[in-house]
Amino acid sequence: FTNIINKLLNENNGIFVFVSTIIPATSYRGASYDSVTQGIKDLVEDINNDHVILLDMNLYGNTADEVGYNNGHLSALGYDRLALDYVSYISYVISQNTTLFRNIQFIGTNYSYS
Repeated sequence: FTNIINKLLNENNGIFVFVSTIIPATSYRGASYDSVTQGIKDLVEDINNDHVILLDMNLYGNTADEVGYNNGHLSALGYDRLALDYVSYISYVISQNTTLFRNIQFIGTNYSYS
């Protein structure tokens, strides 16, 4: 994953990469879930780049109930919740880091603020 993220960053000047932990689900709990979640957090920390941002959906996701997660998969409501969770979380991150995100309108263009 580190190689993929670094390749994305190197080939796409100025982009942000949001890396998410595993979403919460009623059937995912346990030592292996916790281990993978911690591994994802450690990966983002080890990359140590302010353009690589962790979304801790394990902590802030809203899919771990029988309505959102049904029979091993997200229900339609679960997918709706997940999309709203991502939008809310990313919007929050941007609102708390306005200086970092102030030039996002120029990503992928030949323009810059001067």
